Amino acid sequence: MQLIIITGANRGLGYALLKQLTLRLKTPTKIIATSRDANQGKTAIDSVLEATQAKRSKDTTLEHCLLDITDKGSITNFVSHIKTTYGPDCVNVLVNNAGFLSSDEDSTGSITEKTINTNYFGTSNLTTELSSLFANNSRVIFLSSTLCKAVKVPDEFQLSYYYNNYTTKEAIDINQLEIIEEAKKGLIQNTFPSPAYLSSKGALVALAKVLAEKFKAGPKCILFVSCCPGWVRTDMGGPSAPLSIEVGIKTPYYLVTDDFDHLYQYNGKLFTNCTVNNL
Repeated sequence: MQLIIITGANRGLGYALLKQLTLRLKTPTKIIATSRDANQGKTAIDSVLEATQAKRSKDTTLEHCLLDITDKGSITNFVSHIKTTYGPDCVNVLVNNAGFLSSDEDSTGSITEKTINTNYFGTSNLTTELSSLFANNSRVIFLSSTLCKAVKVPDEFQLSYYYNNYTTKEAIDINQLEIIEEAKKGLIQNTFPSPAYLSSKGALVALAKVLAEKFKAGPKCILFVSCCPGWVRTDMGGPSAPLSIEVGIKTPYYLVTDDFDHLYQYNGKLFTNCTVNNL
């Protein structure tokens, strides 16, 4: 049985990916859908099970787990539950989907801090804590964003800037902390698109590259990739976004299900439209 974890699976892209995988996977699979709210998470699972009842494989089962990736205690409890319930080397796929975006005024830097703590530090901490449970030929997928390419923003918020200039996790951490401090001093405004959002998503692109390099000499083969689903009509993306949610999940779904050996030659890369993005 393969074990797939999707964070933030109660709505938006996470929910749509959960539904698509439940509907289409045919090999024995347990999908763990996480959310910060128990009622929302259980409602999402019930909705998916009802919608896929006629067509899903009997070997595909779902479980909801509480997880707040901004809370280290919540991460510890979640990882402990996974290890106790499913044993060592049990995680085959981790989809780091949970995220935060707000265009509200940020005079104190609190929104910038929440954005970066959720999108980058929370995601990074969860991945680190789960890493000892990754199976051989497992995959870790970070949902990023190429929104910065669609609008005019400074070079330091471009994905290529992060991918080419940050080669250690420590350097990425420092960069993200510096942006929080600049926002608290009023030096970064929370305009649209949010610089904090763009930088945190750029940091994930760099993190995928860094982790791919770090783990390649280890005893397990682990794929680390980032992907951009595009600007999608979700609660986060807004009603004016040009892409449907069905289009948005194509690349994440591809990275979860495509042949591992084929994808592994692109370890550490960013994907858009199911192809490698050369930044």
